[in-house]
Amino acid sequence: KSFLDETPLDFLSADNAFQTASDFQASVNNLYRLLRAELYTTNDNDPMEYIYRTDIAFNVTAAFPANLVGEFSTNSSIVSNHWRALYKIVAEANTVIARVPKSQLNANDQKLFEARGRFFRAFAYRCLAYIWGGVPLETNEVTTAKVDYVRATRKEVYTQCISDLVFAAANLPAINAAAIKDGEISSQAANHLLAEVYLADGQFQNAVTAATAVISSPGMALMTNRFGTRRTEVPGDVYWDLFRKGNQNRKNGSGNTESIWVI
Repeated sequence: KSFLDETPLDFLSADNAFQTASDFQASVNNLYRLLRAELYTTNDNDPMEYIYRTDIAFNVTAAFPANLVGEFSTNSSIVSNHWRALYKIVAEANTVIARVPKSQLNANDQKLFEARGRFFRAFAYRCLAYIWGGVPLETNEVTTAKVDYVRATRKEVYTQCISDLVFAAANLPAINAAAIKDGEISSQAANHLLAEVYLADGQFQNAVTAATAVISSPGMALMTNRFGTRRTEVPGDVYWDLFRKGNQNRKNGSGNTESIWVI
């Protein structure tokens, strides 16, 4: 029988996968993917809850007869798709944050990856609070089954978002840092989201302060001259240039200094 005993030479699990910067970056890359899938999808109906100023909405067409009771029930796909996607982001972010102190990362990288995890956790809870109000608030990595969650208040959720975003803004790189890549979150992106959550929470002066930190930061400026891939075309102006393909990013040659985060 001992012949059947296996001694694995190498394997990956949650216990040994979060050690190096590349390990953590792989998980952060997945957070970008999860958030992109939630906000930008081929199904145009999914983002409506973020667009229309109502609890939930759906376009009814002749090809899609209305069954409002079924479609808008608490476990319908329209409702539950957001819930599952957003809590998946929370869970993945909690894992990144929890694994940082146990890793081989140096002190600077520990702060950086914790900041990235906190940014995405705050973004997900911001969306959950906007759609549902108060929701269960979990800030620890969950490694065993748990079913005894209770609903926090919307105020408590906003407080957690603000705490996460203050940390993220202080520890993420600046948008004009040499090492930052197009599409990567920055301290300016964190402050922009922080200003929004402050507004939602009624902290208006703090919102002004956070927004001003973005507006006045080096590397951020309104575009005033023609730029980018089609800057020589006429008719056209600088506002037209902002929306041309390839002109959203700042480091691909277009030099767009208005973009805060191009997901």
